[in-house]
Amino acid sequence: MHKTFTQSFFILLLSMGLTRAQAHPTSFQGAWSLVNESSHMGRHTMFTYSHRYWLASALHYAYFPLEEEGLEYEMAAVGVNTLLKRWNRPTSQGNFYLSLAQGREFTQGLSGRPVSLVEVDLDWEDRRYYIATGYTRHFRQSFDSDSVGISDIEVKKLRMGFAPYLGEFTELNTWFIMQAMQVNQGSVELTPLLRFYYRNALWEIGSSLKGGGFLFNFMLHM
Repeated sequence: MHKTFTQSFFILLLSMGLTRAQAHPTSFQGAWSLVNESSHMGRHTMFTYSHRYWLASALHYAYFPLEEEGLEYEMAAVGVNTLLKRWNRPTSQGNFYLSLAQGREFTQGLSGRPVSLVEVDLDWEDRRYYIATGYTRHFRQSFDSDSVGISDIEVKKLRMGFAPYLGEFTELNTWFIMQAMQVNQGSVELTPLLRFYYRNALWEIGSSLKGGGFLFNFMLHM
């Protein structure tokens, strides 16, 4: 299912116009955004509409291979993204976001079970330096006996980066970033990556230091 879902999103990309890009769960009022984070550790795709700069509706799709359970976890959900706090300084900005969603999972043998999604993101950046951290949890447990042995999904992430040069909004901007990521109780993976953004489009490519783990993320504002 996850392949079909992703293909549909790429078709949607080609049919819509674009305005600007920032890697945030909410954007300027009236903006549509498409965000995709994809690596061998899992995938999270989000489509949003910002009603205000601090409030957005969101559709989520997530896929994670659960080696410990021998399953491929999939879910779809609808929710809201909120900017709880913003710190504006003359040359920098910090943000604190909370995202909540409710949906269903499509994991083989568990299809139709309810899932609640909670995500917290904090970031700070100026034109030269960047740091961000995030925590996501997919609550899969319910109050019936069938939920015994079903684990929640936890994703923890920390990023630090810098820009080798200062570009204007109308120019291609580049960042070097190091990402540490952990899914559930698995090992922490370090991934150096390059971030590029130009006007309304942002994309990232990288490869895990362990080898064999390719990362590709993108964000578009429309």
